[in-house]
Amino acid sequence: MKEFREKLGITQEVLAKKVDVTRQTILFLEKGKYNPSLRLAYKISRALNAKVEDIFSFEDESAQENENCELWKHPTLGEHVNTSYLGRYSCSMARTMFQK
Repeated sequence: MKEFREKLGITQEVLAKKVDVTRQTILFLEKGKYNPSLRLAYKISRALNAKVEDIFSFEDESAQENENCELWKHPTLGEHVNTSYLGRYSCSMARTMFQK
């Protein structure tokens, strides 16, 4: 995203105003610390004259971790967990909560 923004010669602040978010949101997006909503991704892509898929990619690294998480095989937890709905840190969070 940063490359597209810089190519147009606009600052984070200008882009933020164009898409109605804070400059900090743009900063977090550029650093990969925040995933935009579909609406925001669309607004950003329009503001940067690019396709959404050219700016943002979806890499679900956590899905593999969650699918392989040993806790989902636990007799008490495993039958009650649908791993497709788990968040990024679910396995590590569950490990913290249920293992000593």
